[in-house]
Amino acid sequence: MVLWHYVRDKRPSYVESPVDARDWILTVDFRFIGFDQHKQRILNSHVPLCLHPTALVQLLQFWVPRTKEFEEAMLGSLRLPLLFQEFDAEAERTTLKILAGLGRFEGSADLSEITITNVLANDGLRARLASNHTGEEEITMIRDALLEETNRRFEEEKQQAKRLETELRNREASILSLDTEKKSKEDEIARLQAEIAEQKALVEATGSENQSQAEIIAAMTAKQEATAALVRYIGWLVFLIVVAGFTGWTSVLLFPVLSRVISQQWVFVLSALIAFIVGHLAIEYKYRNTSVMKALWLFVQVQRFRAWLWSFVFLSFIVGVIGNLVANNVQTSLDDQSQPPGTVLTPAPDATAN
Repeated sequence: MVLWHYVRDKRPSYVESPVDARDWILTVDFRFIGFDQHKQRILNSHVPLCLHPTALVQLLQFWVPRTKEFEEAMLGSLRLPLLFQEFDAEAERTTLKILAGLGRFEGSADLSEITITNVLANDGLRARLASNHTGEEEITMIRDALLEETNRRFEEEKQQAKRLETELRNREASILSLDTEKKSKEDEIARLQAEIAEQKALVEATGSENQSQAEIIAAMTAKQEATAALVRYIGWLVFLIVVAGFTGWTSVLLFPVLSRVISQQWVFVLSALIAFIVGHLAIEYKYRNTSVMKALWLFVQVQRFRAWLWSFVFLSFIVGVIGNLVANNVQTSLDDQSQPPGTVLTPAPDATAN
């Protein structure tokens, strides 16, 4: 009854739903549940204070998700009424006797909970203590049970130590085998790395050799191409020189007036140079995309002095004209001075007059 009033005081003054109740009494005593129902009728309350575990589980279904743990709680709650038994006063007295006897031994505070629990649950000891014995006899029986339990625990711990020692040896052997396997794998990895390095060096050497051979072949090909280009260019030069000479000779015949003005030699030289320069320009245009021809030393030198040749042609033409005029004036002056005074120059008869 005190518990009922205590929980009632902890609840709010007005409880509208089970969520607002917060505090409950969980019991399998149906007389207590009946008392709670009687009090709730008097108080005109619809939310009970005492619940059976099954009712609580059913109530929680509205707020708790259905999980494996919740199902186990539901099934366990159905077994709760079967687990509670009537109170046994004799069993309580026997338990108190064992506890009092254990407390009289020196070092009882150091006993483990498992040892004390096993001594309390010793059915043989409890059966012997159920009969009437003197205090010394009860202490002796409790001491024997404690020694038996201690020896049993010692044997169990000894067996556990042996198992642990065996497991430790097995693990040490396993670690040793793993170390051996690891070392063998490391040796295998080192061997493979050495083989890879050797193969890489061989590939690099082969690549260098192939590269050297390729460079030699490329150099030989370039040399052959340069030789062929040089022969081809020399052939063009010979052809240009012949064409230039033919052009100079033809110009002397085709331009007699120009030959009288600047002399036949200058006409020949200038015409030949002009023909050579124009022809070389045509060769340069033809081989403008050929790097081998353009890299020839003779080709570069002729191309470099082409502007000088144009200047030479221009200056030679001017010098030839001026020199020829000066020579004609000098010749005319000499002819005038060589004739006696009073000589009358008669013009020659015109050949066309006949």
